[in-house]
Amino acid sequence: MSSERAADDETGWLILQGDLDIASAHAPVELGHRLFGERTPRRVMVDLTAVSFIDSSGLGGLVQLSNLVAARGAALFLTGANPRIVTLLHLSGLAAVLPLADPATPAASGTVPEAIG
Repeated sequence: MSSERAADDETGWLILQGDLDIASAHAPVELGHRLFGERTPRRVMVDLTAVSFIDSSGLGGLVQLSNLVAARGAALFLTGANPRIVTLLHLSGLAAVLPLADPATPAASGTVPEAIG
């Protein structure tokens, strides 16, 4: 699992890559803390375009991130989820907690907003 953070005044991006499993489930929350340490975006977009695998531990990490984002008064949205991840979100009942958005993602567009950190 590798990741990066980027933000503008309104939107913070967490761009995740690789497997999101028991070994990397902590990464989304750690990135969220760093993002909020430097900015206070109104929206946090989690780009899953380059996430190839996610298990229940990875989902748990995303739920923890969602709780952190909500506690900061912001909204969290997932983008770029492949069909298997979308199915997993619906089957697990987490689609309401981890809503999918469909804007152009930094990874898909080849552009990343101003990098932070």
